[in-house]
Amino acid sequence: MASEARRMRAYGFGAALALAALGLTPAPVMAQEFDTSEQAPTSFYEALLAGPFELTRSIEHVLSDGATIVVTRTYRLRVAPSREGWLIEGEPIEVTVESPPSLAALAQIERERDDSGVFPMRLSREGSLLPYEAPRSTDRASLGAAENAIVRRIADEPLSADDAERTTIALRALSARAAGERTAWPRDLFRPSAASRIESRDVSGGSVTVALEAEADERTGLVRSYERRVTTRIGNGERMVRERWELQRSEGE
Repeated sequence: MASEARRMRAYGFGAALALAALGLTPAPVMAQEFDTSEQAPTSFYEALLAGPFELTRSIEHVLSDGATIVVTRTYRLRVAPSREGWLIEGEPIEVTVESPPSLAALAQIERERDDSGVFPMRLSREGSLLPYEAPRSTDRASLGAAENAIVRRIADEPLSADDAERTTIALRALSARAAGERTAWPRDLFRPSAASRIESRDVSGGSVTVALEAEADERTGLVRSYERRVTTRIGNGERMVRERWELQRSEGE
């Protein structure tokens, strides 16, 4: 029975790849939670086909004055074979923002921000994120126009001059990060290459240190959690951005 079950899984996976080669997308293959049962995925490829998934990403952004903004977004992901490897379609389903009261206006703007442009994503056959196409000039123009509109909205808020300036500075910092969203995710996010590693480089007047920690399923290599901490030291100042991703199978699907 065990060998027969393995043959059936292999047959199903082969059929999915054959459909992908013809330009067709197979329906998601359902599987049990990762456990020691015969039906549990035993490879990275089987694990991807066992979706859909929910991916949660939290960004803790510490501003230069010490204020902290934490933005947490959850996406529903569907993965299908493609000619290059895998195509990941996603949609935002929840967003929460934690911030000081003085940045309440910015927090509300961040809750309302359209984040759908993060997807689709492409994975290589080995599980590495592939680069996005270069942003079009119209995309950059749209981002600039949206930022200017938000600055005008902040001006209309009942804020003190100091809080309005602080909120605008924070907005510029978050907008710069948003502009790089489509390239900033770790290449090995879905299939971590190491449990932990630290990378440092010198920059003008200081240094940047990137610390990575990841946990993956032992049998399939599919990520469970991934954390990246970027610490920038310039002179006597220090700034840190902490990002954490968590992936799990969607419930009730």
